Amino acid sequence: MSEDQFERRGNALEDMFFYRSDQELLEQIKQDLADKEAREQLASFSGITNEHLLDELVSQNVRAETLACVTLIPLVVVAWADGKLDEEEKLAVLRAFKEKGLATNPAAVSLVEGWLSEPPGEELFATWKDYIASLSASMSGSTFEHLKASVLDQAKEVARAAGGFLGVINSESRSEKQAIEAVAAAFQAG
Repeated sequence: MSEDQFERRGNALEDMFFYRSDQELLEQIKQDLADKEAREQLASFSGITNEHLLDELVSQNVRAETLACVTLIPLVVVAWADGKLDEEEKLAVLRAFKEKGLATNPAAVSLVEGWLSEPPGEELFATWKDYIASLSASMSGSTFEHLKASVLDQAKEVARAAGGFLGVINSESRSEKQAIEAVAAAFQAG
């Protein structure tokens, strides 16, 4: 192999390396810009100014067009509380989803389908709790109490959906009761 051929191959390998590095950097820049735009849209749509909370919402793939889905998080947490999602629990979450008028929003549908396909991580519930704390600071007391009552009623409905024996005995499992208590505690902390 001549020195010229060796140098050309070396240059080609170097170019390929830098091309891949450049592509990775460009992708990271695009993602950073998309995240920044998503944070700005969320802030504008929701009135949330807490940068940490906005970052958490973006990291959980919550966007302005799917923000209304955030209120479904406690329902999803309760539905998965016992480690499995029964068909009745899934249907109860989907009913709440449809009542919010989100069934025609492809981004919202995708988000909720993801939550119903596998158990949510702790970070999703932690993000929701931060969201509730932020709302408590910006909502009037009566509006916040109404939100709390509504969310807790829906969470209890999801827990009862799977029911116990004939839907009467032990209609909520111990783990579901604990999840509901955690939801209620988030409202108290806010």
